[in-house]
Amino acid sequence: MEKEKDFLEVSALSSEENKKLILEIENTLAEKKKKGIFSDKEIREIEELELEPNLDIKDVMGVWEDMMFKPKK
Repeated sequence: MEKEKDFLEVSALSSEENKKLILEIENTLAEKKKKGIFSDKEIREIEELELEPNLDIKDVMGVWEDMMFKPKK
């Protein structure tokens, strides 16, 4: 059976830090559910959200270097 992928992965964090962050998020959602801030339906909607990755500066540095440091013609 295939291991379920975590819903969140921050590449700048270690595996342990990622797990800690996920646990904090899950605990916060459980607390908000207990207080009646979020319903089960709202939590399911949050779980189903597709997170969009943010580009890391290393991913776009080549683009910026070309724009900033290329000699003008």
